[in-house]
Amino acid sequence: MVKKRMKKSEFLSSLIRNAYLPKEVPPVVTAKYFADFSEKEASFLEGQLTSLLRISTKYDTFTAPRFGHARRNLAIVHPLGQLAISLLISKNKTKIKTHFER
Repeated sequence: MVKKRMKKSEFLSSLIRNAYLPKEVPPVVTAKYFADFSEKEASFLEGQLTSLLRISTKYDTFTAPRFGHARRNLAIVHPLGQLAISLLISKNKTKIKTHFER
């Protein structure tokens, strides 16, 4: 079976769609539209990487129920921060893969 090589824009979209929100977030909350936008605008966004990396972003916290009466503290990073790191990963995925294969 030959694997189809994923385009950078598809990889970026996949990262945001699958790795942005914590797994504890209810399934009704998704990053679908953010991921779709990122894939469509990947070329433009890649050109903005330097600017995105300069932006200081904060995260927002929330809690999710745990067993008993305990709550688990979680955080969602600012979308621009997630976009910047996802762009970096997408841009350097071959180097990253090679590093981990060693």
